[in-house]
Amino acid sequence: MVVVGLSVLALSACTAPPAVVPAQPAPKLPAESVAYDDITFLTTREPVFKDTCLELPRESMRAAGLTTPPHQTKGFGSGAGGCAWDEPWGRAWIENIQPPIVDVDADDPPPAAPFKNHWDGASRFASVYGTPSYFRRFILNERYYAVQVLAFSAAGPDCNTIVDTGSPIVFMVTAGPADDGTEYESEDLAQSGKVATEFCPKSLEMAKAFIAALDPDGGSLVRA
Repeated sequence: MVVVGLSVLALSACTAPPAVVPAQPAPKLPAESVAYDDITFLTTREPVFKDTCLELPRESMRAAGLTTPPHQTKGFGSGAGGCAWDEPWGRAWIENIQPPIVDVDADDPPPAAPFKNHWDGASRFASVYGTPSYFRRFILNERYYAVQVLAFSAAGPDCNTIVDTGSPIVFMVTAGPADDGTEYESEDLAQSGKVATEFCPKSLEMAKAFIAALDPDGGSLVRA
């Protein structure tokens, strides 16, 4: 199922997802792919983002609607680098999500393709906050499987656009309100809805611009 606009939408039963053959340049993905859970995700590519602000073309930041200089970050909990902006409207950053550490003794080991967790609606903060209050699947720039999810951290809610680039290292673009001391409650759906309405379009705008700049001929099913 997919959670859209803070409500639950049950998808009709489907037999198999549309068959798409990896190619170079990457093929377009059928819009109806979002209705399927059993998508085959590739893990054969290097990440499209190399963890440094230096690789971002200036024009891509303008296209993303960003007006302030970027600064390097350490990334979230993985040691990987990221790139962040303090905009007049709030916070923004991009980073790579590293594959989860495999616990050989776990009853349910992570899937072979780390993006599968995100496609299924798992939140990075699910263990603390439970089911995300906003979640949707979509096709980004016609060639990438992607999801948006509203996640909560110590700084408050953020809208994450998470993109499958055919790599085990998943690309994430985030926008959220400024860390100004405002208190947010993860159970407050009205508050979550307001944040999603305001910041998910910004996160999407950024994702479209940066993916186009960093991976011009790429996609989820680009042939490596």
